[in-house]
Amino acid sequence: MNAQLLIKFIIGLAIIALILTNKIVPYLRDKLFMNISKSGYFRIILAITVVSVFGVAFNNYQESKQKYTVADNEKVKKERLIRNAFEASKNEVKLQLKSPSTAKFATEFDDKSKYKINDDESVIIQSYVDAQNSFGATIRTHFRCTVNVNDLATW
Repeated sequence: MNAQLLIKFIIGLAIIALILTNKIVPYLRDKLFMNISKSGYFRIILAITVVSVFGVAFNNYQESKQKYTVADNEKVKKERLIRNAFEASKNEVKLQLKSPSTAKFATEFDDKSKYKINDDESVIIQSYVDAQNSFGATIRTHFRCTVNVNDLATW
């Protein structure tokens, strides 16, 4: 049931119970032998209402927090996968460069960097690196790399 609707229902029942105070309190005294005043009855109805509303609100908060947590975990997992794939591809490309210490790689957020996550969770990285060649000139080299994932820790 929708939490807002349930809270409205609880408050509606409390209002009805308060409207019927003049009938319910004598019934409690006469039939159920409960010695209760109208102010005591009011406090009990108020306490039950507040506890019920907070219970519904807290339960709804926990459910929504749990939904976001699952979605966030998937998002974080995907971001980590992409970041690790970019790092692994950079390390492999550095091995092929004449002057790896001069390498300046594009980040995964660069417009010219692209990635694709395959069904087997391998990641295809397409990006570029600016590095010096053997003559000392800085050259932009585009590369494409497929990174196979064993798990998130090892590549």
